[in-house]
Amino acid sequence: MDPKILVVFHTVEGQTAHIADRIASVLRAAGDTVDVAEVDEAPAPDAYDAVVAGGSIHAVHHSRQLVHYLNEHAAALNATPAALFQVSLTSANPDDEHTSTAQGLVHELLGKTGFEPDIVALFAGALVYTQYGWFKRRVMRAIVKRESGETDTTHDYEYTDWDAVEQFARDIDAFARSSVEHPSGASTYLGQSSACACSSCIATIARNSRIRTSVSRCDRSRSANVTGPPALSS
Repeated sequence: MDPKILVVFHTVEGQTAHIADRIASVLRAAGDTVDVAEVDEAPAPDAYDAVVAGGSIHAVHHSRQLVHYLNEHAAALNATPAALFQVSLTSANPDDEHTSTAQGLVHELLGKTGFEPDIVALFAGALVYTQYGWFKRRVMRAIVKRESGETDTTHDYEYTDWDAVEQFARDIDAFARSSVEHPSGASTYLGQSSACACSSCIATIARNSRIRTSVSRCDRSRSANVTGPPALSS
């Protein structure tokens, strides 16, 4: 049976929406039935076989809208195969310090909401100078300059690894199908996003006989940078 999957997200400048749409496209290509909705208009997750939630980092935090949705539906989400993706410019730099910062933002979100996703991915976002107002453009340029990033404010810069996004979606599809076929939890799926078994890349925690996977990008695993300097917005 093909899974019915909800992709729910909050976006500010639009990059998180683009990522959500790409995830949905991959899932549909695999035969899944997919609904995509912004958190303000998203349905409850109860009627779905799996849920993907995503949001971007702004002012070093996730949005109030995403926090509210996850908190309100935490019980239903935790009883359903679920994935989380976080979008930020912090994840554009894969060194340990930036990865630790990005992971900390995931832990903060989970601590606030009680959400316990099975798969978590960190994706780099976009620097959209042309969409910022005058003040935010100057602030972002100053922050990015400290990070030795792109400072030409007449251009936008995209850092999202689309191959990683698509692999994340394929992992969600495979995990959702496994859960539909084996609802008792007798079977688990540990997909390509967690193919690297080095200690810096993966930690698995059993929850309800399923596998929760946190993956960080290294030279051997580029499918998802999962779970220093300031956490930049996406």
